[in-house]
Parts: sequence; C-alpha cells; structure tokens
Amino acid sequence: MKVRSLLVLTSLFICLYTNVALTQVIELGSATSYSVFSAAGAFSNDGASHITGDIGTNVGAFAGFPPGTVVGQINVANSASASAATDVANAYAALSGKTCGMVLGTTMGSGQILTPNIYCLGAASTLNGTLTLNGQGNANSVFIFKIDGALATGSAANIVLTNSANLCNVYWQISGAFELGTNSSFQGTVLAGGAITLNIGSSLSGRALTTAGAINLHTTNVSGISPPNASISASGSTMLCEGASVTLTATSANSYSWSNGAITRSITVSTAGSYSVTVSDACGTATSTPTMVTIGSNPTASISAGGPVTFCQGGSVTLSASGGGTYLWSTGATTTSIVVNASGNLYSHSDQCLRVYRYLRCNSSDGQSESKCYHLGRWFNYGLPGRKCCAYCLRRISLPMEHRRNFAKHHGS
Repeated sequence: MKVRSLLVLTSLFICLYTNVALTQVIELGSATSYSVFSAAGAFSNDGASHITGDIGTNVGAFAGFPPGTVVGQINVANSASASAATDVANAYAALSGKTCGMVLGTTMGSGQILTPNIYCLGAASTLNGTLTLNGQGNANSVFIFKIDGALATGSAANIVLTNSANLCNVYWQISGAFELGTNSSFQGTVLAGGAITLNIGSSLSGRALTTAGAINLHTTNVSGISPPNASISASGSTMLCEGASVTLTATSANSYSWSNGAITRSITVSTAGSYSVTVSDACGTATSTPTMVTIGSNPTASISAGGPVTFCQGGSVTLSASGGGTYLWSTGATTTSIVVNASGNLYSHSDQCLRVYRYLRCNSSDGQSESKCYHLGRWFNYGLPGRKCCAYCLRRISLPMEHRRNFAKHHGS
C-alpha cells in the first residue's frame, strides 16, 4: 500500500512539473520585434526576399536591401542591435535550462504528430515531409525543441499547427546552423548558435535569431510574430450622467492589467478619468490607447413665469423651463416654453376652491367678500368643506381683520 501511494504521488509530481514547464514562455525582451537577426555575423540577401518585422546584425556587414524589402526597422551595430543581441543570448540560455520531457530521433517529419512537450534531439537533425504539432485544444500549450547540432529541412518540408497550437509558443533551440530548404515552410522561433540560411522559395512564420553566425537570405519570405492587438470597446456612451456607469472591455488575451489596477478583461466604471489596458499573450504585450470617461452634472429643472400665475378668466401666463437640453412638460409639450390659460395643480386644493378664490379676487375688494364667499360656497353646495375653502380664500385676500372675525362668527370657521 505504501509503495502504491508513493507511485501515485510521484506520477502526480511529474504531471504537475511538466505542466508548469510548458507554461513558461521564453522572454525575448527587445528582440521580440525582430524577424531575422544575428548578434555577431554578416547579414546578406539576394533576390526579392520580403521580411515583415525588424532585421539587423550587431556585428558584421549588412547588404541586400534592396533588392529585398522589409516592413520594419533595420538596425546595424547600434544601441538597438546591442540590446537585441543581449536579449537573444539570454533567451538562448533560458532554453538551455529547460529539462527534456522526451527524446526524439534526429529525423523528424514524414507525417509525424507531436503534442506539447520539451523535446531533445542529441545530434544534427533533419526535417522532411510534414511535421504536425497538435496543441490538444490548449492555446497556451508550448512546444520546445532542443537540438544538439544543426537542423536542415528538406525541399518542400513543412510544419503544420493544429488543434489550437500557437505559433508564438513554438521554440527551436539549435546549437549549430539552421538551413531552410527550397520551397519549404517553417513555423516558430528559431534561436540558433550558428549560421542561418533561408533558401529560394522558402517561408518562415516566426523568427530566425542567432547568437553567432552569418545570415544568408535567398528570395525568401519571413512573416514575423506580431504582438497582440490592444483595444477597448465600451458598452455605451463614455459621456455619463451622475450615478451612471459604463463597461469597458479589452480585446481577448491571456492576461490584462488596467490603469486602475484591475486585472479582469472587463471593468465597469462610474468615475471620470482616462482608462487604458495592457494585454499579454504568448506573442507579446501591447497597451491600448486611452479611453476617456467623462461625468456631466445632472440637469437642474426650473420654471420661470412671464407674469402673474394668478389671473382672471381669459388671461394667460407663459412658463419657461431651463436647465436641460430637452424638455417634457406635464401637459405633454416638449417645447422650452408653454402658454397656460387654465388652472393647474398649483396648490393642494380642489379646482372648485380655486374658482371661489378667482371669483372673490376678480369681483370683490370690500367688506362684502365674506358674504359673497359664503353664498358662493352654498351655491356650490359644499357645506362645511365649502366654508373652509372660503376661509382659505379670505386669507388670500386683503380683508380687514374685523371682517375675518365676522366671517368666523357667522360661519363657524
């Protein structure tokens, strides 16, 4: 029983160790942007080679562009090439420190299918026909080939990536020279210790970097590895009112680092400011342009009257709104101003009470007001509520105090 437990623990450790090793991406530093580079060796080209990405050498002559074309920078014996040379050497050393997961024979291809692992080949090797790298559905799977010697591909040899295998996670450490045969295609990042030769009609998707050796290109095509695209999309307008929010989402990547400290793909913000995100994946790191979020003050609605809001029958008043961009009145109007010629909900009293008040306001100014109010209230058949309504009206009119006392005496208000 103890022996079985020990075996299980040992197997588990091996699996965990392998998974950890495979998730370790090789850092290329300033050499990341280079498609073809030599830390110490001449760089030459003949024919219509086309390179996407930076090229150069830190030590040695440089020639062949034109006729070759490059979409990127050319650095020869300058500070940029010196930095790249250091980072190429560091990446090569990092690969040397990787422990082999499986030993392969020195002849690869011919329909061979490999899964993520660290493969070691003990001598100069060749690649013929098709070599398939199967990512097993994991876009973060890593393939590392450590070849103790040179690597040469045959004519029309090719590498196929399937099942989520990622070009950015394929590394070839070659201690000798690397030669790409005519009309053959290759994928991944090559870190060689010798010369690099890319022959007529060949193509490379990735990088060809060497710590020491000449580079010879012959009408070849190299497509470098581009860093991820970093951009931000918003769920709505980024011009917010107080209390509102908007969700910002970054383009898909392996990891995220927002300017506000968040590390999720999406963030919901309700504070004004500049927001940017740095995304990283196996192909590199990129930072988005900032997205500005602004917070506007909520509108303050106010109404001003163009005259008295109490008027006789046939009169009117203009009410004007301010403080907003658009308006919606309780009447349904959407203009800035409206003309009112009827009573509205100006007080917390009935419309009949307002009619009493208007009658007294417009027809009485003497001591007979209380009598008129009383009889008007009876005419409307209000009873006691009507008296209270009239009392309200009397308070709104400038009546002598003795008249108010008489009204209270006779009507019990």
